[in-house]
Amino acid sequence: MEKIRQAIDTRLAGQHLPETVYDALCARPARRSRVRRAAALLAAVCVLGGATALAAARLFGMNVNGRELPPLEPMTMVETADTGGPADGTEQQAEGLDALSRALGVPFLWAEGARENPYTRVSYKNFGGEYQIVKAKAYLVGDLRDLVWQDEYDYYSWTAGTVYQTPVDLTLEWVSDEAQQPFDTDYLGYYAYADTFTSAGGHTVNLLVDTAPGTAGSGLKPECAAVFVADGVRYTLSGHVTQQTMRAIVDSMSYA
Repeated sequence: MEKIRQAIDTRLAGQHLPETVYDALCARPARRSRVRRAAALLAAVCVLGGATALAAARLFGMNVNGRELPPLEPMTMVETADTGGPADGTEQQAEGLDALSRALGVPFLWAEGARENPYTRVSYKNFGGEYQIVKAKAYLVGDLRDLVWQDEYDYYSWTAGTVYQTPVDLTLEWVSDEAQQPFDTDYLGYYAYADTFTSAGGHTVNLLVDTAPGTAGSGLKPECAAVFVADGVRYTLSGHVTQQTMRAIVDSMSYA
């Protein structure tokens, strides 16, 4: 249980670094690299003295800094095939999101343009056959240019576009065994509730926005996150795009 909690709590943490750190990560002028996941969390701890930008949503509800948000669809159990890999939460690399979906026997919604995106990097964690987490880095890249993978940071560098200032990442989570008990955690720190809407696919979607004071100084649009549940699977999309763009991404998602 604690390993699952830790994995979710760090899912979107540590993404807000001072301008000096962003500058140090630029591959060249006008190009920005956003340090992600564990590397970003470590940097944030060093620079920000342990402040965590974002934790996570609880399994069957969402709180942001103590405020209960409109409920999403339930995270019902999703039948999941055994891939034969480790079930101790070890991160496994996958060839692609489509191939992983077929191997697990779990269909995923796709945003417009995501299937054709050659930059997406996918990893997968299985927690005891009870809880599954899939991460798709650079799920959408929009009008970004000059994407180059940086091994040091386990993420891309790029030249920002007009609509996308960073890639949009996707995290998928679901319960795969009824033995998994719900546990409560909250979005904490610099994120605030923005809105709730019903997507074109009929799903209830909660929007969160970044309110970190350092965002303006970094030259980035505030980060926007969309969270919704479809057929038991929770989707979290996040990136430095406008709320309008994030809505359009969610509205485009389908199983086709």
